[in-house]
Amino acid sequence: MFTQPSLILRDLIQHNECVRIAALGSSNTQRRLMGMHWFDYIELGCKVHFGKGSVLCCNMGVGGETACDLLRRFDRDCGRFEPHLAIITCGGNDSKPELNFSRQEFAENLHKLYEKFSAMNTKVLFQTYYGCDLERLAPEYAAKLVDFMQVIREVAQERNAFVQDNFVRWKPLYENERDLYRALMTDNLHVNEHGNALLGLDWLRTFDLEAPDMMKKACPTARFAQKALDMMQS
Repeated sequence: MFTQPSLILRDLIQHNECVRIAALGSSNTQRRLMGMHWFDYIELGCKVHFGKGSVLCCNMGVGGETACDLLRRFDRDCGRFEPHLAIITCGGNDSKPELNFSRQEFAENLHKLYEKFSAMNTKVLFQTYYGCDLERLAPEYAAKLVDFMQVIREVAQERNAFVQDNFVRWKPLYENERDLYRALMTDNLHVNEHGNALLGLDWLRTFDLEAPDMMKKACPTARFAQKALDMMQS
């Protein structure tokens, strides 16, 4: 059974003067919009709870990249930063039919990323995409995207690692409250500021950190969506 992310974080905080946290991925991770990004919620939440110098966060997202691309620049980015904790989010680009990646190749690349992080004693957390707007994607792409999200779950299980499964969590919202779902998205594959806030609030919950009051006041739409998702899954 994997160690809970909240316990991993607290252990790292206890044993390090400053915990380095990396977010590695493609456009889901890259800062693309004005305002708070989902990774910012983790940074701000940690600094409020553990102290302003407790964490150093680095966003390593590059739009359009596959797991192969993440491996190519791993030493340049992750090797230099040497994070204590890393969140990996990829698969959307690997799923594109024209790139012709097999599920085995994708799984092997995820394993390689995990192994490279493990060699640096980095704790790894996986993350699936949020519920993408599948009906607006080409059928072959949508089917492969769903399958590659399953690959992430399988690799995480094999590595005894935690996976933040946004894809499953967002599914009831997509199926039952399509208007609210689309209010969180900029397009078929990317979240807007409200979607970023929802992802961030969920990560704070995963780390067992209470969202600061200033954060709660700043993201009413995301808090409403989070409560709606909680009710749908209760």
